[in-house]
Amino acid sequence: MKPASDYFLVASRGLTATTWLAQALNMHPMIFCCHGRDRPERGPETKELLRSKRYREDRMHFERMQRGMTIEEYLETIENASGGQTCLGNVHGFVQVELIDKLQRAGLYGKIPIANMVRNPITFIASYTALVCHRIDDYPEKYEAEHLPRARTNRELVNTFSKSDITDVEMYGFVEACQGLVKMSDEIGVGHIPVIVMEKVVRERKYFVEIAEHLTQGKCVFDEDILERIFTRSKMNSHREKVEKNHVPGEAKASEESVRIWQSWSEAKKNLFKYIVREDHIQKFVSIGYDLSFLSSMRP
Repeated sequence: MKPASDYFLVASRGLTATTWLAQALNMHPMIFCCHGRDRPERGPETKELLRSKRYREDRMHFERMQRGMTIEEYLETIENASGGQTCLGNVHGFVQVELIDKLQRAGLYGKIPIANMVRNPITFIASYTALVCHRIDDYPEKYEAEHLPRARTNRELVNTFSKSDITDVEMYGFVEACQGLVKMSDEIGVGHIPVIVMEKVVRERKYFVEIAEHLTQGKCVFDEDILERIFTRSKMNSHREKVEKNHVPGEAKASEESVRIWQSWSEAKKNLFKYIVREDHIQKFVSIGYDLSFLSSMRP
């Protein structure tokens, strides 16, 4: 195994432009960065891959294996998939609490550079809800294994706030998204682990460079040519373009989009959100630069 400082790991609760970050880091010739819990050699999940039942089943099989691996075993799979690059890493293969536990068990906590990636709370919930709805069709095996059991657990909660026996997948996905947001909030600031703000890293070159320097311990310099490919010439710009379209200068948020989403929610959704997400959870996001003042009216 390479020295611990030659690896890096970015935790995430998902839907935080993690594929973008992995692809951006991979633009550097000295970096090999895989994404998610899939086999490191396979590359990002695509719509084409999802059409294959063999892929979907193998992805879930490896994910179960990955969850049970020690961190050393997992790092070995990354090294085996790499092509001899200097810095090897993964983005979105772990959530933060899991990553800390695995590193501590191995005596590697503080030796491997890590960070945690987060996103605007309201747009996160909207994207997560949509993902759960899509999973029924594009990844039924994962929906049945993960999302359906959570829906059953949350059925009474949903029915309490909707005042009817709702079987709408969107409502169950919404509750699951709110619960995921609470976990994301609880992880902010834990262990003084650096936080990567999604809306900022996809837009600001200087901020991206700072994150890359932290993860690679300064071994990999992103010159202007690489940065130009990442931020201007590549086809990876959907996140950046969306953020810039809705961005208010000086704030780490997609303001107009998040306000529109909040205003579009039904009373049942708003009440569920208020029940699950506490004020201190919102303040965690405010503490890292998000302006969520439009939510001040949501409290009783």
